[in-house]
Amino acid sequence: MRCLSQPGYRALLLRRTYPELADTHIERVVLEQFSINASYGKTEFKLRFPNGSVLQFGHCEDDSTVSKYLSTEYDWIGFDEASTFDERHYLWISSRARSTKPGVQALVRCASNPGGTGALWLKRRYIDKDITFDEDEAFNPDEYEFIPSKLTDNPYLGDDYRKRLLALPSAALRRAYLYGEWDCFEGQEFAEWKQDRHVVDEIPTINGKPITEIPWIECFRAVDWGYTENGCCGWYACLPDGRLLKFKEFVFKTTIAKNVAKAIKEMSRGIKIRYTIADPSMWMKGGAMGESIAETFAKAGVGLIQADNDRINGWQRLHHWLIETAGQDDTPLLRFYRHGCQYTIRTLPLMVSDPKRPGDIKSKAVEDHAADETRYAVMSRPAPSINKIRKIVIPGTIGWEVKRILDKQRRGKRLGAESVRRR
Repeated sequence: MRCLSQPGYRALLLRRTYPELADTHIERVVLEQFSINASYGKTEFKLRFPNGSVLQFGHCEDDSTVSKYLSTEYDWIGFDEASTFDERHYLWISSRARSTKPGVQALVRCASNPGGTGALWLKRRYIDKDITFDEDEAFNPDEYEFIPSKLTDNPYLGDDYRKRLLALPSAALRRAYLYGEWDCFEGQEFAEWKQDRHVVDEIPTINGKPITEIPWIECFRAVDWGYTENGCCGWYACLPDGRLLKFKEFVFKTTIAKNVAKAIKEMSRGIKIRYTIADPSMWMKGGAMGESIAETFAKAGVGLIQADNDRINGWQRLHHWLIETAGQDDTPLLRFYRHGCQYTIRTLPLMVSDPKRPGDIKSKAVEDHAADETRYAVMSRPAPSINKIRKIVIPGTIGWEVKRILDKQRRGKRLGAESVRRR
C-alpha cells in the first residue's frame, strides 16, 4: 500500500533464509503482481511499480548476505518471523531505514511468533525496552511499540487449530504459541526461567537496611575469565533462609589481569567477601610475567579458589537452584537483582542445549560467560533444605526454636520452685 500511494517509495521485506522467502512471499508475489499492475523481476528479487516504487525481497543468513543491503537506503524495512534473525543483523540492516522524501517517516516493522532463538532480544527491545546506553547509545524506548496478537484474538481459527498446538512435542513452543510467552524458545536450556520469579527489583532488607550492608551477611564472588572475549565477575549474598541473591556483576573486556583484579577489589569495598570462586583456566602459567592469572589476582589482593568445572553436573545444579524453592512460597533458591545483573539477566535465558552433548550447552559463538560464572557459584554452595521454612535469626536476638526450649526450661524451674515451697 505504501508503494502504491507514494511514488519512488523503497521497501525491503526480509526472511532469514532464501527457502523461507521463496515458500512464502515469492510464490505469492508471482501470482499477485498483475492484480496491482506491477512487475516482478525473478533475478533481482524486486517488485517494481509504475510510479517508480520498489519492493525488494531479501534474506540474511550470515554476515556476507547482510552486507548486500548496507549500501542502500530504504523508506520501510520489514522483518518477517523476526525471532529467527540474529540481533546484530537486525541492527545492521535497520540502520538503512532513512528517508529524504518530504513527509515520509522511515519505518522498521517486525512480525513474529514468540519461540525463536531471537525472541528474547525482541522482547527486550520492543516489550521490556530495557536496552542500556552501553549496548545501544541511540536506543530511545519511545520509538518502539509492541502490538500483541494472541490465538484468542483470531476469530477465524477454530478449536482444531488449538488442539494441533497442544499436540506440539515441545513444551516451550506450546507456551509460546498458545499463551504468547516471550521468555521461552525451542532448544532453550533454562526453560524454567521466568522474569517475574527470578528477577527482583529491590535488594532485600533486614530492619530497613540492605543485606549487602549488613556485616554478618556473608557474600562471595565468582569469576569467569574471557581471554579474547568478555569475562564476568558476579557478587552473591548468602541469605539467612538459604537462598542466594546475585546482586552485582562486572563485565570486563580487558585481559590485563592486574587491572581486572583491582577493579573487582574496588567494587567489593564495604562488602564482606568470604571467598572468590574462579575459572580453573586462570591457573594456567604463561604470559609476559611468567605467572598465572590467579597469582596476579592474589598479588592484587583478590585470592581465588579453583572452581569445579564439571559442566554436566554444573548445569544440573544450576537447574536445581532455578527451579527449587525453599519453603512454601514460589521463590526460587537463586534470584538476580535487576539493576545490578543486567548482563546475566539478558544472556542466561539465551543459552541453548548442545544436541551433540546431552546435558551441556553450546559454548561457541554465544555469550556464556555469565552462565559459566553462575555455574561456578552454585557448584560452590550446598543446596539448602527445600522441605522446611528456615526462620531468619538476627544476631543478638533469640530464634523461635531456641526461645521455645528456653521457655520450657523456665517453666520447669518455676514448677520445681512451687513444689519445694509447698513441701
